[in-house]
Amino acid sequence: MIIAILNGIGLYWLNHFLNVKFKISSQVQMLYEYIIQWGLLYVTVYQVMFDNFLSRSL
Repeated sequence: MIIAILNGIGLYWLNHFLNVKFKISSQVQMLYEYIIQWGLLYVTVYQVMFDNFLSRSL
């Protein structure tokens, strides 16, 4: 869970930095927000699956 939260914070600041530097439109920014959300979902599901795999192997 900590990895997912840190990933979300990192992606948020990356989005913020790119928006300030390149003056990104609101539509592109919305797409970036979706990427952040799906990235968080992927990291969370991957972590849960990997934890379950490790607990069954041991």
